[in-house]
Amino acid sequence: MSIKGATLPALSFGELVGVIRQVHDKLAAQAGRAVNTSLTMRNWLIGFHVEEYERRGVDRAEYGDKLMDRLSESLTKHGVSRCDRREIYRYRQFYLTYPQIVEAVTPQLEPLVAEMVLADIRLLPDAAVTQIVEAAPQFRIDGKTLISSLSLKQGALKIENVGLNLKVETGNGKVKT
Repeated sequence: MSIKGATLPALSFGELVGVIRQVHDKLAAQAGRAVNTSLTMRNWLIGFHVEEYERRGVDRAEYGDKLMDRLSESLTKHGVSRCDRREIYRYRQFYLTYPQIVEAVTPQLEPLVAEMVLADIRLLPDAAVTQIVEAAPQFRIDGKTLISSLSLKQGALKIENVGLNLKVETGNGKVKT
């Protein structure tokens, strides 16, 4: 048999097992990265929506200090995982810390992000962008590079392969640099 013109050699049983294991390992890792990226976008978008609601929500005054508690309770009832009060605060902080992730929003996710916010971020004057970049090292990375470098494992946010030395809260509440 051949795949795109390449003829595969005859395999022994042991080689067959090895090839299948390699295919499995490679595609399982790829699937893991895709899931990680999707969960990272999910968490960022949750943070975005919470922050926007706190700023502009029509009925936000009704909830006041109890917003996170009420939101957590309601989301849990609707089957949304990992939305306890503490996580919602983390998602909001994640959005506030990395607003450039909006650059990595795929066309399929754009309807979930208010068009006004996308336009506002894309239309920032160069001077404002320069001030942001100089103020915080995490803003020196474009959104697409950042989203591919973030890793959420066991409730911890890690930034890999981008040369940053940032303090990151781990799942057990400890801070690492």
